[in-house]
Amino acid sequence: MLKIHKASAGSGKTFTLTKSYIKLLLGEKRQDGSYRLSDGINRHRSILAITFTNKAVSYTHLRAH
Repeated sequence: MLKIHKASAGSGKTFTLTKSYIKLLLGEKRQDGSYRLSDGINRHRSILAITFTNKAVSYTHLRAH
């Protein structure tokens, strides 16, 4: 699956990217809205997140860790 988030500055791309990253790490969404942890121990190794500013990298790192 490939997702591309393209929008103007200040529109929330980094927030959306971080949210998508965390959702992929957590796994499947349950009917009650919660997420079930993924079965794969190394799931993080199959995700590539690219951003183009140091500010966005810092924000993503802070939220994901």
